[in-house]
Amino acid sequence: MPWDKTRWRTETAIRLALINPGLTDAEIAEHVGLTHAGYTQLKRRPEYKQIYTQLTTGILSSIDAELGSDIKNLRERLKSTVPVALQHLADLLNNNDPKIKLQAIKETLDRDGRFASVTRVGLPTEEQGGFISKADHDIASALLGAVGKDKVSAKN
Repeated sequence: MPWDKTRWRTETAIRLALINPGLTDAEIAEHVGLTHAGYTQLKRRPEYKQIYTQLTTGILSSIDAELGSDIKNLRERLKSTVPVALQHLADLLNNNDPKIKLQAIKETLDRDGRFASVTRVGLPTEEQGGFISKADHDIASALLGAVGKDKVSAKN
């Protein structure tokens, strides 16, 4: 099944509206890459109403199962949910419950990377404050060479 951007936008917009009833049409339009006027036109299309009915009655569950094997589509769908998830995380920063607020703060700092509490594999990117100069590279090479020589000496 080829990927249809209009259908993807329609399904995504409907799912966002169903899952997040508080979202405005302008927010949904921005999320699916349309202007507010473009989203209004999309909602007037017969396909929109048909897909809406299919989603609300469960008809699309078999189609969703079929799409599960389409990795590209899954990645696009996942990528499209990130802004909404990040907005919900940001909203939790204003929560009155101190435990929820602390967890939201930790998650936000971890996402930034510079303040992550987990150990990462690899070097930090330039945006995260890491930069490897030629001098750093030369020093690291010299240290590796010295360690290698030391291991050879230990074997003899």
